Amino acid sequence: MNIEEQTISKQNIDKILVNKDEINKDAVDIDPKFIVFEELYYKEIKVLPYELGFIYLVSLLYKLFNECGKVSLRCLIEKMTIFNLKGDECSKLIRIVGRLRTILFHNLNLQNNKDKRTIRICEEWFNDTCGKNYPQNEEEWKSCLETLITQSMNFMISIHRCVEQIANDEFRDEIVEDIIKKRSIDLSQGEFEELVHIVANNMGMNIDCEMLTERKYQDWKKILNYSTVQKSREAIIEKSTKLIECTLLVDIELGMPITSSDIIDSFNISPSRDVGKLMKLAFRIYSDDNSLTKEKLLEILHKKYFF
Repeated sequence: MNIEEQTISKQNIDKILVNKDEINKDAVDIDPKFIVFEELYYKEIKVLPYELGFIYLVSLLYKLFNECGKVSLRCLIEKMTIFNLKGDECSKLIRIVGRLRTILFHNLNLQNNKDKRTIRICEEWFNDTCGKNYPQNEEEWKSCLETLITQSMNFMISIHRCVEQIANDEFRDEIVEDIIKKRSIDLSQGEFEELVHIVANNMGMNIDCEMLTERKYQDWKKILNYSTVQKSREAIIEKSTKLIECTLLVDIELGMPITSSDIIDSFNISPSRDVGKLMKLAFRIYSDDNSLTKEKLLEILHKKYFF
């Protein structure tokens, strides 16, 4: 492994992060509230072995694109066509980084169409980069790492140019105001977790708020993106609160140890509205104490419900 090549790769990754800071500086010069990238927490990337360097870089870029800069980057890429910049290439890189992260860090189901598409897209990228559907040796991983570094540097250059173009545009105030507004109504994962704490406390539920937020955050974001266009931050928080409440109620219901069939068998009744009423009663009881077993819950139902 060539130490000089390692140094060049490391320096180029550092340039990506330097570009991030320069972009933020120029954005803030336009308007103090105009920030492209939130603070990025990362540890120094180890380039060697190249496979590990590639994995580190994918993780870093995912945080940079999808967490630190998600809203602002999306807005800037939308503006790129106005300034004849390659917005499509930027969008493509964000998507491929997301796919690469999925294939590197998650288990995929070959029977699932979405997962199969992710595999196909990643294999195409690897094939274009190193000639294999998946890198097999250090030389191939090196090629993938260098390509991703180059694409990322070009990405940051395009974003920087877009910010510079906005700074000189006659409608810059309107453009920046639109981006700031969209950033202000975008709730981070941490803000969602705080809402989960509040909602769970209001509902008297003792749950792992961090785990629930981690599991549901992307789903909540997708729903909000479709249903809250141009809404205020207050409206976003209200909608988010309702989403969390519904999620908690559904999770409780899914966790109930009994089904309608259990009620029919236990009460020796036919399918009817009484079964529905018993299920609702069981839900309320289980909501108060989700440690109840099937037997205990049915026992309580028999004591509380009279035909």
